[in-house]
Amino acid sequence: MPRVTRTGPPMQPIQATAIVVIHPGSMFLRIGRASDSHPHTLPHVVARPCLSATQQPHVDPILVPEVNMVRARFLFAPSAGAGVPNVSARRTPAFHR
Repeated sequence: MPRVTRTGPPMQPIQATAIVVIHPGSMFLRIGRASDSHPHTLPHVVARPCLSATQQPHVDPILVPEVNMVRARFLFAPSAGAGVPNVSARRTPAFHR
């Protein structure tokens, strides 16, 4: 069998920032570069359509529960200062006067 020789320039080592690592774990999917100390971590799940509208929805104890977006929008983004206290109307403690 003939011997194969390489005549081109010597091979350079591959940089760790150029390698993408996909780690499919049983609970989480981790995606990142080989040089990343904290890769992106996603739940490793499969979405399936609901077969019947009469069935109770399945609740998985590992997943974060669904957030009611209407209530969350009201709580975290008040409209035009509604519910935001007036800073100048607050009483200042005696030692700060």
